[in-house]
This record gives sequence, C-alpha cells and structure tokens, in this order.
Amino acid sequence: MQSRNVFILIFLFLVLDFIGINISHFFVVVLYYKELSAITFNLSLILVINLAWFSSAYLIKLYTTKNVQSMSTILFKSLLAFSFQILFIGIISAVFKGLLIDKTIVFYSLIGEIFTLAFVRGLIFITEKNFHNFQNYKPKIAIVGDSELSDKVAQYFNRNKVSFNLVGYFKNRDSLTSFDRVVTNEIANLVDGNENHLDEIYAILSSANEPAVASILEKAGQHCIKLRFIASFSELENLDSTQYHLSSFCNGVPILTSGPEPLNSVRNRIIKRLFDIGFSLFVIFFLLSWLIPILAIIIKRESKGPVFFKQLRSGKNNKPFYCYKFRSMRLNETANLQQATSNDVRVTKIGAFLRKTSIDELPQFFNVLFGNMSIVGPRPHMLSHTDHYRLDIEKYMSRLSSKPGITGWAQVNGHRGETAQVKQMKDRIEHDIWYIENWSIKKDIKIVYKTFLNVIHTDVNVY
Repeated sequence: MQSRNVFILIFLFLVLDFIGINISHFFVVVLYYKELSAITFNLSLILVINLAWFSSAYLIKLYTTKNVQSMSTILFKSLLAFSFQILFIGIISAVFKGLLIDKTIVFYSLIGEIFTLAFVRGLIFITEKNFHNFQNYKPKIAIVGDSELSDKVAQYFNRNKVSFNLVGYFKNRDSLTSFDRVVTNEIANLVDGNENHLDEIYAILSSANEPAVASILEKAGQHCIKLRFIASFSELENLDSTQYHLSSFCNGVPILTSGPEPLNSVRNRIIKRLFDIGFSLFVIFFLLSWLIPILAIIIKRESKGPVFFKQLRSGKNNKPFYCYKFRSMRLNETANLQQATSNDVRVTKIGAFLRKTSIDELPQFFNVLFGNMSIVGPRPHMLSHTDHYRLDIEKYMSRLSSKPGITGWAQVNGHRGETAQVKQMKDRIEHDIWYIENWSIKKDIKIVYKTFLNVIHTDVNVY
C-alpha cells in the first residue's frame, strides 16, 4: 500500500536534511575563521560528512515509509543515524589520513547538525499536522464491517496516520449479517459529502453481497471511490482471479481489488509522469511554438471568438478540469452539451480540417504539462456525459481512477467520435478499464505510435 503523502514527506526529509547539514557546516566554518578573507572550505570534509550521514540513514532505513509515521520513531532513528555518522567519520579519518579532516570543525559541525536536524523534524511534523493542503494528500478511508480482520486493518491505518486518514470505522450494530439504518445513512452521507469525500472503502469480502453493504459499495463506485475487500487466507486460496485480484497485505491481512492496479505503484506513476513531461515538452517546443501563431490567424479570420476552446471535463477521481483545444466551431450555446455530429453546421472549414487530423487536440499537451492529463489514458468526457453514464454503465467511474489522456487504447481500436448509442460508450469503457488494469510504459509508446498512424490515414469516425 503506497500513499503519495508519505513519499512527499520522505522527499522533504531528504532534501531538508541535506540542506541543513551543509548549512550548519557552512556557518561553523564562517564562525571558525572569523575573517572572510581567511575562509577556506575543505571539499573532502564536506563529502565525508554527507556520505557518513546518508550511509548511516540508509543502513538504519531512516527514510522509509514505516519509519516516518511517528515523531518518536523519527527521533530515535535520527539519533541512531547520527551515532553511526560519528563512527563512520572516525573510521574514514583513520583510514584516509590524507584527507586532513579538521577535528575542531568536524566537532562543531556535528553539534550544529544536531540542532539543524531537530529543527527540520519539528518543522515538517508541525506542517504535516496543521497544513490543510498537505493533509489532502492522504487517502481518506472508511472501513465497513466487524471482524478480527477488519480490526487489524483499522489498527494498521491508525499506526500509519502520516500516510492515511481513517475517517470512519463502521461496524454492524445489531448483528454480524446486517447493518442498521443509522450506520447505513452515516456511510451514505460520507460517500456523498464534499468536504470529507472518501477515497477508498474497505469492506469484508464475505459481507460484500449483503444488500445493505452491496448498496453502499454500488453507490461508492458511482462516486469514484475505490473499493477494497478484506479477505482471509482461506478465501485467498479459493480466489476467483477473474473477479478479484490480490493487491497488498495490510497488517498481514490480504487486501483484494476488482482488478490489477499497476498505476497504484508510485514507481510506475513516476515513470508515466516523466514520459508525459518529456513528450509534451518536445511537442510544445518543436511543434506548437510555431503552429499556434499560424492557426491563430486562420481561426480568427474565419470566425469570431477565441483561438482556444476550453471546456470542463471529468478528470482523475472525477475532479473537473479545463481541457484545451483549438476552437473548431462557431460560438454556440450547446458546445458543453452536444457532441459533434456528421456534417455538423457548427464546425468551421478550418475546424473540420483540425478535427479530421486531430490537430485541434494539440493544446492538450499543455494540460499534460500542467498535470491534468496524460499522453495516454481514457479520453476526458464532458461533465454531462459523466453524470449521465455513471448511472447506466457498470464500472463507468472506474475509468476515472487514471488521468485522462490525449489518446487512449479505445481510440486506437476504432472507438472515436460520436457515441450515439449506449453500446458505443460501453465498448469504450471496456477498453479504458483494460488499459488501466494492464498499463505498461511499452503499451503507452505503442498507443502513441498507433495514434500517429491513425492520424496519417484519418479515421472515418472523426468529424
């Protein structure tokens, strides 16, 4: 289980520790020499101090998810790392006498380092506790059910409060087989709430089919809340791999999902984001930098209105964002409600060309750079479509667990253009979910290549 919040915290610790250690050494050197003209910095000494600290931190696993959950653990591990740092500096100075390590400067640098590291930890911990935006990075979680397994999962989240925010643990009040109306309403309000909107619900697998629980889970799915199932090892042995997938272990308890989630891995998300940034910067600098001025003149000459068309679309976790395109239609009141159709009178001459060649989508590379979109992913739908289809198509909201893309698996397989029938939308959703469950960077590159081929040959479904 990986939380974005804790990785940000670890990154801050690493960066601020590095800055703090070197600043404390700088001030010690300045105070030691007193006269600015006499100040000299021993590069070997600076390297030794940094190498000794970060080697010690790595040895005792200071910068790990497990060890940044409480201030007591952080302080204990930091003192342990500091002790090893002193030992390493002593060993290095004894073995490599040619480094000429100044013992006085080392001593005062280490004294200053203690206060600096303590300040960094206090600052980060206070910020983590009180800064609202930092709190928003924590997944908000609710547990539904009452068993020894659900208690263990709750204990895990309570021990890892830096990574997760357990906002509710809803137990059966009357029996082990049904929830009373009060509990059901409490969870329903939490699912619908804007301020405390849930990110994940953990339910006991054996109770998932009970009417009250099933109703809650169905509603959660419609609100883009991820569903997790708490299972026993006996259930894990008889697992139906077509229905459930082992995601992780939480305090030794198996956690299941309805499908694999490769992009739940921070490593995979970093790889995908680096690809997005690199590709979008390339297109912006080498293509859009000269294409935008040319198209701006043509678009403005043919019809009144802005060069760019922006529209609210459904983003990751159903958060709306403004999606940018070159304007291809005359200004009209139905742009946010009605898809383009064949021979649409709203489309301008230059707009028809832009849409046929997909050039109108190019400004979305700015969306990718800003982090609203990805190069590859499910296409972002209009808000009206999301509100309509999420009630009619099963797993529709699952597609929003990933950032929307400029192109996608559905698009390169012929599912583009107008969705006049529900079946057309269902086919898109099936392809989108397959992509999310089977993501790899190789697939992204393959989809980009196939998109390029489709643009060259033009798609009959695009108008």
